[in-house]
Amino acid sequence: MPDNTYGALTIDAQSSTPVLPVYDSGCVATGHHTNSRYKGQWALKFPNHHRVVSVELPQRDKHMQVSVASRWGGVDQDIADTLAHELQDLDAKYEGSRWLYKLQRLLETTSDYHAEYVAIVNNQSEHPSFSILSQGLDLGFYGVYDTVNRSTQLAWSTDPDFVQITRAQEPTRYLFHRYPTVKDRPLFIHTENVCSKWYVWKQAFTNVDGVLKAFNVLENFLFKNPEVAEFRR
Repeated sequence: MPDNTYGALTIDAQSSTPVLPVYDSGCVATGHHTNSRYKGQWALKFPNHHRVVSVELPQRDKHMQVSVASRWGGVDQDIADTLAHELQDLDAKYEGSRWLYKLQRLLETTSDYHAEYVAIVNNQSEHPSFSILSQGLDLGFYGVYDTVNRSTQLAWSTDPDFVQITRAQEPTRYLFHRYPTVKDRPLFIHTENVCSKWYVWKQAFTNVDGVLKAFNVLENFLFKNPEVAEFRR
């Protein structure tokens, strides 16, 4: 892949969070998912050939941007258009199912392209979220803890050197928790829920290994089976 895809979401911070080194240059989109001053900040960086399509579903309070970057380009627009079209009635088609399950069905609609790509669906509605789809590409997913300002970010990238690049300038500043690689599956991050959960876990895990424990619990929370339509108690 000539260029890589990067994303980051701040889930805990008490002060302004410095941008990670990979966002120092290039075309970077930034924004905010919450009313909190620092939590909910996000940043996305894509290859130049990526394509973006907007999807407006006001009746379901969803205002989404679908960004697609394939390995070599060429089909980015076609995939983005397909995903945008399928998102229009995805909720109705699988009414009552979990969103992660719906995303798995959404991913399957692009299988005919036989393309390796990553798609990020940024829902900037009243209940914001990121829906991440990866087909054929290894998308690394990380918990990043800043030991200087005590902030926590979730980060993802197709760049296998992401950790090394981040550590290069300040080797001891960031602690990384490597989550399972996202490949041929979706991942759903409901920003407000994750920020709220992290706050609870931070209060519960106060020992020196508290951040590691919180990262482990978050893994169980995020990496559920996308083939299960609903969980029954």
